[in-house]
Amino acid sequence: ELPPSRNGQSGGAVTWGCPHHSCRECGQKAHASGGMLFRCTECPTAFCEDHLPIDDVHLNENGREERFEALGQRKPAQAYFIQCSPACTQFAKTRKADGVLAAINEAQAARAKQGVKSK
Repeated sequence: ELPPSRNGQSGGAVTWGCPHHSCRECGQKAHASGGMLFRCTECPTAFCEDHLPIDDVHLNENGREERFEALGQRKPAQAYFIQCSPACTQFAKTRKADGVLAAINEAQAARAKQGVKSK
């Protein structure tokens, strides 16, 4: 299901934008927020510098993500890759050590333990 457009009008046009290209909190794109967005490597979340959850975030060395570069992506100048929460940091650690399936299973088990349903 697509979200309604940001103009707040009900019944208006329906739009979608990649969540890695605007701040989750304020919606600003990189050019409007100082030229940089902090993009999570494990979930579809990005933050501008003003809304970066500094207490919970793990910053990647030099803002790079080796997995993306191995697939041929050049690091975008307007992106700095992070893990945005303790859950995403743990997911990244498990993914790197044991593979993505192990990380998914671990995350699902943690969510079940907390009583959160998986989507």
